[in-house]
Amino acid sequence: MTIALSKCSVCDEVIDQTSDRCLTCGADIGAPNVRASTAAPEIEALQARYDDAVFRATARGAKGSLGAFEKALSRSSAVVNCNLSFLKEFVTQSKTLYANYHQAVQAGLRKTATPERDQERTVVDAIMFRSYAPSIRFAALSLNNSGLVSYGPYALKLRNIAVAHRASILEENSFDFVNHHSLGPKTAIPPGFRSDWNGRNRLAIAKLGDLLDVGPQKHGFSELLLKSDGNFERDQFMEVHIFGTFDFSAVECVSGPVPKKPMEIAIWEFVKEAVSKSGKRVEEC
Repeated sequence: MTIALSKCSVCDEVIDQTSDRCLTCGADIGAPNVRASTAAPEIEALQARYDDAVFRATARGAKGSLGAFEKALSRSSAVVNCNLSFLKEFVTQSKTLYANYHQAVQAGLRKTATPERDQERTVVDAIMFRSYAPSIRFAALSLNNSGLVSYGPYALKLRNIAVAHRASILEENSFDFVNHHSLGPKTAIPPGFRSDWNGRNRLAIAKLGDLLDVGPQKHGFSELLLKSDGNFERDQFMEVHIFGTFDFSAVECVSGPVPKKPMEIAIWEFVKEAVSKSGKRVEEC
């Protein structure tokens, strides 16, 4: 089967599938991860999974819970976690941009992970994003201000307006997704497991609809969508892929625990004051 190549709406030339700009006329063609998630096969496959989930929920009397969950999902946000030292720099240095793992390593800002983890991260990113992998920032989809504490105890809840147009959602951690579907360099990503920002509710229902309780959700929708106790291996979440970087202006709320060490307490108080002065919310948990 021949796949029709997308063309630029301005100059009518075939567009590059890994760029957000037409390489002929420079027109904005949208983030490549978003374009990939909104291809017709993706939309059709996801809709089929969503419809099946709704059918099963209705059959077992959980349609009310499903409707409430879907409504809550419209308020979900992307959240990234970090440690206190990074948070201080990010909040107080106006020129600091959020870097991903590859960029931080290449810039000499952090050490590589273990050899096994570094290799896996590199391979997984290449499979999922090809040559534009260095442009992807990772976050978790959340219904509150909490994120993946395995990446640090302090959470940055991002403003939807700052990321919605360039964010795609994957049903699970990309490491797990590649392993679960036995993906390799020559294996196509199966359709129906990712969406754009507006489709995140359908993707969450397709993934989690069968886990909804009949009647009130016993543990709440937030825990159903995201679970993190500090252990990478036990994290359960939907992964947000953001094309391009962002600064502190993209943040809506900062949350985290009160430190116990005197020096860290002083840093946290400094951070809270800086965040408050910027007009953003701070929450202690």
